[in-house]
Amino acid sequence: MTFASQAITDDWKEALGLSARRAPEVYSDAAAVGDVPHARPIRTALRDLGADSVFCVQDVPTAVFFAAEDANPADIAPLHSSLWNQGLASVLAVVCGDEVRIYSLAAVPQGRHGIRLDDDCLIEVLRKVADAAKVRSLIQGMESGRYWQEHGDRFRPEQRVDGTLLRNLKESDSGLQRLGLAPEAAQALLMQTMFIAYLEDRGIIDESYIKDAAGEVYSTFDDILQTGKTTAFYALFR
Repeated sequence: MTFASQAITDDWKEALGLSARRAPEVYSDAAAVGDVPHARPIRTALRDLGADSVFCVQDVPTAVFFAAEDANPADIAPLHSSLWNQGLASVLAVVCGDEVRIYSLAAVPQGRHGIRLDDDCLIEVLRKVADAAKVRSLIQGMESGRYWQEHGDRFRPEQRVDGTLLRNLKESDSGLQRLGLAPEAAQALLMQTMFIAYLEDRGIIDESYIKDAAGEVYSTFDDILQTGKTTAFYALFR
């Protein structure tokens, strides 16, 4: 999904301290991202998600900036979820009118349609004039680490995607064993599931492939899992 086609204005870039920055600190054009660390997620943010720019610290995407006509949580939530799933950037910054809204990407996306986005993920809202000093020091604070210290309660490692994945895997493993699977079988099932989900996510297998392999009634891997039966699962994995 592309969030917005408009660019952050020059005066906002000047206020944020982005105007004088160049690659590898700031990327604004997906086509100009060369063979650099994390090139693919940077291009994805710029080209596929509609980001205006990606700010990096020591080659790692740290803050992703977007321009918006309005700060509708329902529009921002899918962006937050996509960037959270990348597991790289720490901040989503949405420039809207005379303010910039800063969201933590170390907070698990909650609720549907952005209902709880501000409660769970919003760090602060800064106005270009009234909060000029804070806006100007935002990038420097991220570089020095000061920003993470000041807002430590919004950047908890266990809330990042990797910590959440490990927690979910442990809970799933325990749940499968409670259903009667041996530990080795439960772990094998989880590994097979992650493998197929990876292929589906990358487009290596698609709806037609799944229908052909597992039966015309199933079009996604999730459809197969929801049945609670093994026949289609084994057919697809073969």
